[in-house]
Amino acid sequence: MLVLHAFFYSLRGARSGERPPDVGPNSPWWDGYTRFALYLSRLCQLNTGEYGAKIAVLCQDQMVPVALVRPLYEQQIDFVYLDEDAFLASDAHYPLVLYDEKYIFRQETYARLSQCRALTAFPMERPASPLRVQRMIKFGVSYMMVFNEGCCHASLDTTGYSQIWLPFEERRMLLAGTAAVLAPGQTAVLVSGPNEDLPVYGEEAHRKKIMWDNAWQAENSHGSLTLCLSDVASYRFCAPDIKYTDYSTCFVLPAFSRVFLSLQVIRECAYVFLNGLDACAFLLPDEEMDVTAYMREGVNTLCIRVMATPANLYNRACIPCGLAAVPTLSYSE
Repeated sequence: MLVLHAFFYSLRGARSGERPPDVGPNSPWWDGYTRFALYLSRLCQLNTGEYGAKIAVLCQDQMVPVALVRPLYEQQIDFVYLDEDAFLASDAHYPLVLYDEKYIFRQETYARLSQCRALTAFPMERPASPLRVQRMIKFGVSYMMVFNEGCCHASLDTTGYSQIWLPFEERRMLLAGTAAVLAPGQTAVLVSGPNEDLPVYGEEAHRKKIMWDNAWQAENSHGSLTLCLSDVASYRFCAPDIKYTDYSTCFVLPAFSRVFLSLQVIRECAYVFLNGLDACAFLLPDEEMDVTAYMREGVNTLCIRVMATPANLYNRACIPCGLAAVPTLSYSE
């Protein structure tokens, strides 16, 4: 069961400032919420496995030592939180136990700490990284879940793993090299399972790109505007009565086996229509989707509906919305 925290909100009375109107059926990304739910369910399923953490961090019922664990996060080192009762009752042996010396524990807790390798700080042994990891073992298969919480692309060492899964994009691929790249906000799962008949990660380097030879149209409640290619990534809309803007064009696609669309959206999210069909939703700032099922050889139409941020509608914030870059459409023959 997924609990949508702060789902209910009001614009009236004291509750108007309690939380932003960002969760619920009035949100611009609500029609794409199924992707979030499926993404979370996949990660929850993996989280039912065995933790591979070798470090325990002692905490209290309502307090965790945030500063103490920061070096662990930044160096992709797994750990598990244990409160006093769990620490004293656990039969597991952890090679290292970390604790905050400012916390006051019971005498029996200090007695057990004296029998462990216990430290009050963890050294930074390599440069900090925006990647956050968690290692799991499920049905004898090793998994490493990785999330890029930074604002830039980050390189990930994939040594020792044979597959990479992208749970939000619903893609599974074989690993042919020892590195992968995650976009900001992207999640990947590295898997040590057997090889399967899957696409190879990195094959996009051998794809061909579609040239946007025709003009683009930007249309919203304020009217329609013809854009040249260089204007597609610079056109912005922020009026409070504009809920979305449609960016449309047509293109010719030669014979293909698979087709991918890449988008960078600055606010808030985008829904893609190909040849009049509702194809997919782009809910991350930088994303690539497989759109093969909606393509045909020859002339195709593309409409990208970029949704405005609710801050403009409710608070008249005038935050610019639009595409951050010209869309990329690539295909393999």
